[in-house]
Amino acid sequence: MLLDRFVAASRHLGLCVSLKKTEALFQPSPDSTYTAPMVTIDNTPLPVADTFCYLGSRIQRTGSLDEEITAHLAQANSAFGRLRKRLWDDHGIRIDTKVAVHRAVVLRSLLYSSEAWTLYRRHIKKLNNFHMRCLHRIHKVKWQDKVPNTIILEKCGISGIEAILLRHQFRWCGHVYHMPHTRIPKLGQLPGTK
Repeated sequence: MLLDRFVAASRHLGLCVSLKKTEALFQPSPDSTYTAPMVTIDNTPLPVADTFCYLGSRIQRTGSLDEEITAHLAQANSAFGRLRKRLWDDHGIRIDTKVAVHRAVVLRSLLYSSEAWTLYRRHIKKLNNFHMRCLHRIHKVKWQDKVPNTIILEKCGISGIEAILLRHQFRWCGHVYHMPHTRIPKLGQLPGTK
């Protein structure tokens, strides 16, 4: 019913909802069993997806972040790899410059939208392993050298991934706290629901 109203309002404004590009995704509560929803537009059923990409984030029916983190790791790894010859392997560029580029390019693609993530220890471990591998590469430290991660982080003047994630989440909480009480993130529930 809500979707039909949305489609009618769109048509009233001269817009058209594409049936080819529209799909439904239903996330049940963890304690309930999954039943595929029947969502229609003008009596035409929409395909039901288990995963779809929205604003660069992969949303899964199960609510799991595994696929999202894997995709972010691939993007960050690609960004790091593209800078290998021009930046990481260049001995004429200072370490602090390399770390600044790592923060601006690699960490941004790795942690995009991380403010809203609910992470498990295994996710943090995967992200931290990648982060430390990059910093070891920037500092030209091999794993055989057995240099502790704390020393590498101190030399680079950067935090571990868990501290960076917490900072992002606390910054988002601060934004939500200062929002007007009428904004959806501040409400804690969608308007009109109980």
